[in-house]
Amino acid sequence: MRGQLDILRGSACDGFLTDGRCCIMAESVVLLTALSEDQRAQAQTRYVIIRPALEDGVSQSQVARTHNLPRSTVQRWVVVRW
Repeated sequence: MRGQLDILRGSACDGFLTDGRCCIMAESVVLLTALSEDQRAQAQTRYVIIRPALEDGVSQSQVARTHNLPRSTVQRWVVVRW
């Protein structure tokens, strides 16, 4: 679905440099219904943090600064699938 937003557990995408090449590691999307209560609570906490970026037009960089998080963490929590 165009513009569908998914909140992912852990690190959704980690980029790193290996022998001069950028490698992308991707974690599959997990439905909230498949998560434990603790994992759902963690997903809800993350959603509350990133909601301004998703709904109010606040930049991911500003969300990261507001919550004292690395920008890359906020970027991993928000994945747009086209």
